[in-house]
Amino acid sequence: MKKITSVLLTLGLLATIAGCSNAKPQANSTSSENEDPNTITVVNGELPLPEKYDNFLVFSGTHLDHLVSLDVLPTAAVMPKPPEDPNAPAGVSYYNDGFGTIYQNGELDGVEALSKHFDESIERIIELQPDFIIATDSEQEYLDKFEAIAPTYLIPGYTIDEKTGMRDWKEIHRLMGKLLGKSEKAEENIATYEALLKDYQDKIGDSVKGKTALIYQISSTGKGLWMSDGESAPQIYSDLGMTLPENFTLTGDYYAVEELVTLNPDYMFVSIGSTGGAKEFEQLMKNPIWKNLTAVKNGHVFEFSHYAWTQTNGYLSNTKKLKDVGEFLLNGTQTGTHIPSK
Repeated sequence: MKKITSVLLTLGLLATIAGCSNAKPQANSTSSENEDPNTITVVNGELPLPEKYDNFLVFSGTHLDHLVSLDVLPTAAVMPKPPEDPNAPAGVSYYNDGFGTIYQNGELDGVEALSKHFDESIERIIELQPDFIIATDSEQEYLDKFEAIAPTYLIPGYTIDEKTGMRDWKEIHRLMGKLLGKSEKAEENIATYEALLKDYQDKIGDSVKGKTALIYQISSTGKGLWMSDGESAPQIYSDLGMTLPENFTLTGDYYAVEELVTLNPDYMFVSIGSTGGAKEFEQLMKNPIWKNLTAVKNGHVFEFSHYAWTQTNGYLSNTKKLKDVGEFLLNGTQTGTHIPSK
């Protein structure tokens, strides 16, 4: 079977290369006002829109959020499976406290799980004979192989909002809406989110305006605190009025606990997890430096779900993030399991 599959893949790849002597242009943006209504501009160029949606694949867990909220499900997608042992720490951390937090009501029932490792998924992808494939720009190295199987649309996980400098899920949602024939539904979802945001903005008012905040993850390796990029959460750093500490410069790397003294944010949003990070956090809470931080003394530390906040970026995850932050700022509501409520 493997030999036959390899031959088929090679033949398909040669046919694709022969039919496409010129490389597709790289798109500078994911949409265009002058775009043909029958085509869509994605990372790998301007492509015809799909003709049907009853058998397509998503080689990305990031984009599932968009599809579920647009009411269009793929045949198969990259996603974790529920843990066989619901009490296993790794299963709890990644699935129950993460993926399962977003899709906890059977939203993905019937969707086959693909491995995120290309070599483990390629044979099954060929067997399914999809009408088209959706992948992220991070899978560009496999584009030729995907295109040998079916038309492929590379769509980034997010864009950057020019006004705020923050990650923006809405343009990707609109792009997905067009790709899947659900533009009206995409606009409805965005309008619902904007109405919810306005409601929280009105209720919170200026109470946290100018207050500083940090988002980070507790390391399970003892290295310190892994800091998120400043652009990662508009719900915190722009929409609801908080900002990064003025002297925060290091992103995508570890801060030592002692460095928190120089930052001393008013609010902290932390991912702890259910494995090694929990042990590290127990030690951190005993540290005099931690106990004397402004956010800690005021009960302004919120535990968030790492997957739900950082590993997906659609309507569902951003709505959850907004509700998490909004309810915490308004009522001190704590949804985590390692930080006690006020």
